[in-house]
Amino acid sequence: MRIKTLLYKYLMPLLAIIALFLALHDAYSLLGINSVYISPIDQIGVISFIVMGVFTVFRLFSAVGMWIGAGWGAPLLIIVTVIELVLFVGGNSHINIQGIGLGIRVFLLLGIIFWFLLHYQKTKEEET
Repeated sequence: MRIKTLLYKYLMPLLAIIALFLALHDAYSLLGINSVYISPIDQIGVISFIVMGVFTVFRLFSAVGMWIGAGWGAPLLIIVTVIELVLFVGGNSHINIQGIGLGIRVFLLLGIIFWFLLHYQKTKEEET
């Protein structure tokens, strides 16, 4: 019982920090800090730059929402991650995800689903 309470209390801020670092890494890549001579727009294309930029901004907003405990933070991250993963798995050439980034995105998605299950179980226990 105590482990479930601790997980419920600390899992969402931990997932928010991971989502924030993932979004900051994506922003770092989109700003071209890691490539000195090549512009990221020239490297991945204009459409890919815009699409990845939108996903990065939404991930930043969702991480902040999860950190402050807003009701829209976790659902926004789920929606953004699911759309991004579906596009990536579907073979969209505008989505650029490396191996570790894919693993972190799947981990975030599973972590938030696990947190929602804990939340559901906790509210069921409080009702009885």
